[in-house]
Amino acid sequence: MALHTWSGLRRGETLRHFGKQRGGGGRGRQEEEKEEEEKEEEKEDEEEKEEQEEEQEKEEEEEEEQEEEKEDEEEEEERKKSRRRSRKKRKKMRRKRKKMRRRRSRRKEEEEEEEDGEDGWRWAPGLIKQTGFAPLRRVSMFAATLECKRHGGKEATGTLEPTGQKHQGCLSQEICAVITNRAGTGKTNQLKA
Repeated sequence: MALHTWSGLRRGETLRHFGKQRGGGGRGRQEEEKEEEEKEEEKEDEEEKEEQEEEQEKEEEEEEEQEEEKEDEEEEEERKKSRRRSRKKRKKMRRKRKKMRRRRSRRKEEEEEEEDGEDGWRWAPGLIKQTGFAPLRRVSMFAATLECKRHGGKEATGTLEPTGQKHQGCLSQEICAVITNRAGTGKTNQLKA
């Protein structure tokens, strides 16, 4: 019995030709085409995944850049605020220094005036003798006018009475608030009782 009779081969065909030249050969080509299509689809899927990953990375980078910009802006605002605070502090310190300088200069001027004397003004020795301390203000020995503001404006001339006592010329028996009028200046200084 010939080989082709039981194996299904025709005359002149060998096992190599089976499935290629006859109808069975179409199945192999279809399978190859399917495999190629599947591979192409897999490649396309991989490319799409890579593109999506790249897009996600780009978005993440943009978000990071925006966050960094926000942080930089916040740092700049904090620096500006700190600069403003430091400026305010400097201004306050300058004002304080100016005030201290003015006070020192005033004290020096007052001390110089007290030491040198000015237009006949000097300490009243009568008060120092009677009370043991200098008066609150300097008094002119030659032109001191005393008033009692509380008791009808009685006037008398002479040295000041000690603080807390009646002054000359006041008829009241209560303790007076003495006011000294500096001669020629128009300034009044009240010595509280």
